Amino acid sequence: MKNMNLIVVSVVCALVLAFSSACSKEESSSAPDQIRQTTVSQDQVKAQQQAGEALEQTIEKTGAASSEAATNTTSALDKVADKTKTALSGAAADTKTALSEAAADTKAALNEAAADTKEALNEAVEKTGEAIDKAADKITEAVTNTADKVKGITIPAK
Repeated sequence: MKNMNLIVVSVVCALVLAFSSACSKEESSSAPDQIRQTTVSQDQVKAQQQAGEALEQTIEKTGAASSEAATNTTSALDKVADKTKTALSGAAADTKTALSEAAADTKAALNEAAADTKEALNEAVEKTGEAIDKAADKITEAVTNTADKVKGITIPAK
C-alpha cells in the first residue's frame, strides 16, 4: 500500500513538473513569431510524452505491486488455512481422547454398579434363605407341638 501511494505521488509530481515547464516556456516567449510557437508546442508535446511515459511506468509498477500484494495475501491465507487445519486436527484428537476416557470411565462405573448389584442380590438371596429356614423351623416346631397336643387328647367313643 505504501508503494502504491509513493507511485501515485511520483506520477502527480511528474505531471505537475511537465505542466509547469510547459507553462513557463510559453510565458517566457515574448516573440510571437512562428518559430517560437513551434518550439513551445514541441516542448509541450515532449512534456506530455514524458508524462505519458511516467504514467505507463507507474501503471507497470502498480501492477507489479498489486500482483505482489495478491501473492502475499494468498500466501497468508494458505498459512492461516494450514494453521486452522492443524488446530482442528488437534481439537479432533483431543475430543477423541476425551470421549475414549469418558467411555472407559462409564464402563468402569457400570462394571462397579453391576458388581454392587450382584453383591446386593446375593445378600438378599442369603437373607431370604435364612428367613425361609427360620420360617421352616417355626413351622416344624408348631407342627410338632400340635402333634404332641393331639397325642395327648383322647377321643371319646361314640
